[in-house]
Amino acid sequence: MSARNDPLLAAWEKSLRENRNRPAVLDERGKIIRTFCGIEERAQFFANQLKSLRPGSVVAIQIGNHPDWPSLVLACLRQQIVVLPLERSITKKERVAVMEICCASAIFASVRGLNGSEVALLRDPVVAAAVCGCRGPDSRPLNATAYPDWGQNQPSLLKLTSGTTAAPRVIRFRSDQLLADSENICQTMGINRDDLNYGVIPISHSYGFSNLLTPLVARGIPMSLSSDRMPRAIIDGLVATRATVFPGMPIFYQSLCELDAMPRLPRLRLCISAGAPLAIEVEQAFRAEFGHEIHALWIVGMRRYLLRASTRVAAWFCWPADARR
Repeated sequence: MSARNDPLLAAWEKSLRENRNRPAVLDERGKIIRTFCGIEERAQFFANQLKSLRPGSVVAIQIGNHPDWPSLVLACLRQQIVVLPLERSITKKERVAVMEICCASAIFASVRGLNGSEVALLRDPVVAAAVCGCRGPDSRPLNATAYPDWGQNQPSLLKLTSGTTAAPRVIRFRSDQLLADSENICQTMGINRDDLNYGVIPISHSYGFSNLLTPLVARGIPMSLSSDRMPRAIIDGLVATRATVFPGMPIFYQSLCELDAMPRLPRLRLCISAGAPLAIEVEQAFRAEFGHEIHALWIVGMRRYLLRASTRVAAWFCWPADARR
């Protein structure tokens, strides 16, 4: 699929036309970091950096919840580069092993610059040693001499499974599949451009990518980003940003229920939980404290289920998450 025919890029062009000067990415205090126009400017900047790589190359992204995530994904789509999101917490050995398995030839990493955390494209052969924090006996050059042969089925994104129940696997996703996932999430949950996602879950995870990043690109739904997962910081962020949608995890909701002197959250209207089973006791305690139901998002095989946690079994919405090659 050429960049000209990419459905996710086409959706972005529409989002950009309709939202050029609107806030797109905010910090945890509600300060505007990127407008939609600002995302586009950064995307063009990164696309120029990627021109030296051949189409079909794999580039890892390991930047935490950095505001440049949307720009990097758009830049990769335009240059037909395959994105490999990596969680910031993985070890040095794990990072090098995954990049070699996926034949990644470069990585976008966050490095310390004059203006704080900046994103830099680091190339083989020094990519493993150059990543911020990658020093010591485990550091070694990345062996990425081979390029992947995708044939007629080049993906846009490689999602790495957690490996909690089996060995980690890499799953290919095309751009149209990413768009379909985003469209279904927004439609079934009633999320629109008047909402604001509060993003403390990692964008590098499938949950964060589908609930935070693709809705912004495809539907113009802004997000507030934070890396502080302490309970008080989450509550303070929800209050300061006036976020309406909170994609969280069970541990977040449990921790929030244990805080004292809780503020009201009148703007919050939708709470989602994924990443682990949500105990009914946690949902009941959260609903009693804040007056909001938690809707549990489950992925079973290739299907997604959004459940009201209080029902425990009754499916509210269900749609296929088509990840076939």
